[in-house]
Amino acid sequence: MSRYCADMPTEAILNAADYWRNECLLSDGSIFTNGQFWKLNHFLDLEKYFIDQPDPGEGDFLEKLEKQLSPTDSVAKMLAAEMFWVMYLCTSSLYPKHKIHQIKTVWSWSSNQFPDESEWLSDEVLAGIGSTGRGFNSYIWKEFTFFIYLMIAFNKLTITERNSHIFDREKFANFLETVPDSGNRQFRHMILFLLFPDTSERIFSSTQRFNIVTKLSNKAKENGGNLSQLEIDAYLHNLRKQYESKYGTKELDYYTSPLYELWQSSDGDLTKDQTREVPASEYTTPNAPLNIIFYGPPGTGKTYSTTRRCVEICDGIADKTDSFLRKRFRELRDEKKRVEFVTFHQSYGYEEFVEGLRPVLIAEDPAETSTGSSEMDSMAHSPMPSTNSGAFKLEPVDGVLKRIAERARDNFNLPYVLIIDEINRASISKVLGELVTLLEEDKREGKENEVCVTLPYSNKQFTLPSNLYILGTMNTADRSIALMDTALRRRFDFQEIPPEPKLLKEDVDGVNPQAVLRAINSRLEYLIDRDHLIGHAWFMRCKTKDDLDLVMRDKIIPLLAEYFYDDWEKVRSVLGGSNDFVSRDELTRPPGIDNEFSEDRYCWTKKTTYGVDAYSRLINPKSTETPASSDA
Repeated sequence: MSRYCADMPTEAILNAADYWRNECLLSDGSIFTNGQFWKLNHFLDLEKYFIDQPDPGEGDFLEKLEKQLSPTDSVAKMLAAEMFWVMYLCTSSLYPKHKIHQIKTVWSWSSNQFPDESEWLSDEVLAGIGSTGRGFNSYIWKEFTFFIYLMIAFNKLTITERNSHIFDREKFANFLETVPDSGNRQFRHMILFLLFPDTSERIFSSTQRFNIVTKLSNKAKENGGNLSQLEIDAYLHNLRKQYESKYGTKELDYYTSPLYELWQSSDGDLTKDQTREVPASEYTTPNAPLNIIFYGPPGTGKTYSTTRRCVEICDGIADKTDSFLRKRFRELRDEKKRVEFVTFHQSYGYEEFVEGLRPVLIAEDPAETSTGSSEMDSMAHSPMPSTNSGAFKLEPVDGVLKRIAERARDNFNLPYVLIIDEINRASISKVLGELVTLLEEDKREGKENEVCVTLPYSNKQFTLPSNLYILGTMNTADRSIALMDTALRRRFDFQEIPPEPKLLKEDVDGVNPQAVLRAINSRLEYLIDRDHLIGHAWFMRCKTKDDLDLVMRDKIIPLLAEYFYDDWEKVRSVLGGSNDFVSRDELTRPPGIDNEFSEDRYCWTKKTTYGVDAYSRLINPKSTETPASSDA
């Protein structure tokens, strides 16, 4: 029984689909009023002004659609709004509130009152039953075009043919094959589920449909390169009957156990570069918070942890090699534009992060220049900078948060990620300002306690979309977590990334890096605190003792000197107390100095290479007794 969708209730949605079938497809009526909307002449108007007159210019889809439909009558505009209602019935990647806003916007172009109280606009009806996968929102114009072509073809059928097709899945599916672009459109799969939920799956991504059948059916796998949508339909139906018999239940769904694991298993034959595009709704759970800070001492791999988590959020899985993770991360950041990366510092502010005013050159009018216009004269007395080519004005420019938030809002079906490295190095109250409240999950767009603020420079309304994840890193050696801004601590989950010596090799040319790291960290925790340890990442790439020497000389010892504010006695103590890494030579007291500087003073020298015994004495100073100083 393919109408079973696990924990996603379908009754209200399928009742709405039945109403649409009877009132609109069979009676040319309307979903929201008593008019006759779904007639051939109105669809031909949509074809004439939308399909035949594309608008390649600037602006988003709705802005251009409004211009294209401006010559049509009010019925055509209201029909377009009702068509969007149908297209939004299946997708769970948009919130009901967002769907209603889109539908209401299109309806408003007709200058008719919007039916706010309609039972077909309830949250239950518009909740959705599955992700629409990649590209549905990005290519909504293609889905709308397909829908128009479909309805033109359907309205050209005789009344007898309409009645025959609309209640016979096989006939209707074959009819869909005659509509242009049917094989590439997700709405093709949606309408089959809406009209025939007992024999059609709620799998709207063509890629996932193909992956499932070629993974679970040997016959489909053999013919994989030549499968039509009708053939995939048949394979999915036959597979369902087999699994219903095998598991003894009709309550099976391809997105829940046990079927989900079968086609998502890691030993499958899916091509290596295929990754699952996961809807943001699957991650908005207590186990996958929207805001996370990875914290720990230097060198524990916090930035790497954000890379892995980022890929995990976007693809649903990150059980891949390091090289794959880095490649995929770069693709998500540079090509897909689904990831932004920023590093905070002491002077980083609201203007860089959210929005700020920037000078923009005003083109100079040569005619005015020659006549010495009063306007240009007044500009000369303005405090704004000017050049020989004109004057400047200040305009609001989006910061990194606003840029990625807008991209996420335009594509609700996919998660987006903002990574903030060194998040504790900036003043959070200065960087976020009034937006700190928007970080909370229940205050995000579409949530029950949604908060909207007016931005100070652009005066635009702004909310944070619920598919935007914010990952931060925090170096505890810079600032203890206990000292973090309380407002930030309440709005982020904190995940510790501690040193993990077990990730290192046990032997590198006779030296045990695991034991070296444990010895150093035990002394640092005693002398300072847990926040000032040394991370394992420093040693991860050490393949020879020369590599170890280089890390000790250029990374570890300078960091220890910083920790102890150049108190080299303590640095030397952390390294085992010998002269193996840092040597101490007594300074000669200048002549004539007897009392004021009577204490002993030393010159400290950082050595460049270290023997295997040096590391042994660092690990266990008592194992090999050596003189504590060079002059002893």
